[in-house]
Parts: sequence; C-alpha cells; structure tokens
Amino acid sequence: MRRAAIGSVVVTMAIVVGGAVVRVTGSGLGCPTWPSCVDGSLGPTPEMGIHGLIEFGNRLLTWVLCIAVGIVIVVARCQRPLRRDVLRMAWVQFWIVVLNAIVGGLTVLARLSPYMVAAHFIAAMLLLTAAVRTYDLVEKRADTTVAAVNSKRLQVHGRALLGATAVLVLLGTVVTGTGVHAGDSADVHRIPLNWMVMTLVHGSAAVVVTVLAGVLFLRVGNVVAPQLARSASLFVVLLIAQGAIGLLQALGVTPETLIVLHLLGSSLIWAGVLRILFEINRIEACGRIIEPQPAGELPAIR
Repeated sequence: MRRAAIGSVVVTMAIVVGGAVVRVTGSGLGCPTWPSCVDGSLGPTPEMGIHGLIEFGNRLLTWVLCIAVGIVIVVARCQRPLRRDVLRMAWVQFWIVVLNAIVGGLTVLARLSPYMVAAHFIAAMLLLTAAVRTYDLVEKRADTTVAAVNSKRLQVHGRALLGATAVLVLLGTVVTGTGVHAGDSADVHRIPLNWMVMTLVHGSAAVVVTVLAGVLFLRVGNVVAPQLARSASLFVVLLIAQGAIGLLQALGVTPETLIVLHLLGSSLIWAGVLRILFEINRIEACGRIIEPQPAGELPAIR
C-alpha cells in the first residue's frame, strides 16, 4: 500500500515536469485538437514533427497516472482490515485525474490561454494534495518523542505556512502567465501584467514562506518534535534551492532546464508543506501534547 501511494505521488510530479517540458519546447499546440492529437488521428503524424511527439508523449503520461491511481484503488480495496479513509482518498485522486484531463483539453482548445494554463497547473496541485494525503494516511506514524509544546500555536503556525505557500504557488502561475514561455512558438496572449513586478511580488512571498518555515524549525527543534523538525529543515533547503533558481531566471539566465527544475521544485515544495501540516495534525492527535502551565501547577497532559 505504501509503495502504491508513493507511486501515485511520483507520477503526479512527473505530470508536472512533463507539462513544463511541453511549455519550454513550445509544444503546447503540437497536438492542436483534443482528445485526438489531430483530426482523423489519435496520435501525431510525421508532418507534425517533434512538437507533436512531445505533446502526445505528455498526454500518454495521463494514462500512466491512471494506472498508478488505479493500483492505489485496487490495493486499498484489498487491505484487511479495510481502510475506508485510504480508499476514499484513492477515489478522490481518480476524479481529480478526470478533472485534470478535462482542464488540459480545454487548455488546448483555448489555444493555451494563460488563465487555462494556470488552472491546469492548479488542478495538478490538487491531485498532488490528494496523493500526498493518501500516502500520509497509509504511513500514519505519530511522533512519540514530542515534548512540551503549545499545540494551538503550532496549529496556527502550520496553517499560516500552508496559506503563505499556497499564495506563493498561485503567484508563480501569474509570473508564468506574464512570462515569455507561452507554450507555443506562435504569438500567444499573455496576462497583461508587468513580469518584473510580479516576479518581485513572487520573490517577496517566497521570503515570507522561508521565514515562517525557519521559525517553525527553531520552535520545534530536534528536542521537541524531531520528525517535524526534519521536515521543516528539508522544507527550508527546498525553498532556498528554489529561490536560487528563481533568482537566476529573474537575472535573465533562462535555459529551459532551469524552468523545468523550477516547476519540479514547486511540486516538491507543495508536497513538503502538506507533510508539515499533516505531521502537526498528528502531534495534535497523538495525545502526548503537554501544555505549558503557570509556575507551581502540574502540567496538563492530553
């Protein structure tokens, strides 16, 4: 079950990377129709060249994703005792895959409208959310080494970090929509905003997320909640690496490989903040939270 859940997470990220490859190679309209690649042919024709192959290859990844999610559903159904929460999230993944396919088709029919491209990416992040949640339910390990911590403040901090990261990801879609890589070599309409201004706003949001993650790491530490501390430290490292890639792009260093890595980094960051929130929720529920009490009173253990 764990392997199946990890598989769906990996393939979901592969879908995001595949979409990035399509965009930076200008292959978004390599297959100009949907669901067929071209009128009268499900796959690309030789006349369509490399762009048709790239776009069609990305569409084939959807079938790989369907197989991965199907395996999660089957394995979850065969578990004894039956984990209805895991099975339910597996089916949520399936329906989001269907949504993603429809939004992808509409993106092609809308001739790569930047708003539809952003919606396609957001749908992929929804799928990643469901996949990471499924894995979290399968793993479901509580940090039994948790020491004294104010659980309410930790919950607020985790939600603030999730909200700030969501804003960061959404701003990233706006930067993409105003940028030069429209997904096709033709003249594609862009979002009518200044790219540099939106890049600065996006970068500022990244600083806020990094500060929140760093403060979380310092608050929990290796003594208070070791598992959460490890997740927070890894999250900070991912943010720094992602920020370095974004800075190079803002300075005009724009090889296609960096853009693909930036999209992969976005997926890893979103998965990372979800893991942090789920671990905070487990700490809240594990029954070992010790709330600080005034001097002279015994600590209340829930």
